[in-house]
Amino acid sequence: MTAEQQDAFTAVYDRLARGERFTALGGYAGTGKTYLAGRLVAQLQDEDCP
Repeated sequence: MTAEQQDAFTAVYDRLARGERFTALGGYAGTGKTYLAGRLVAQLQDEDCP
């Protein structure tokens, strides 16, 4: 992941970890939004998050 993607991952992950149910992830085409969402899902599944 790039530094920007890591920052976005951490920000979204922290929000979800605090119990926020919704968040947004935006960016231009080709910046890795889908990749980042996939990494978030994988991380949450690994942790058995509901």
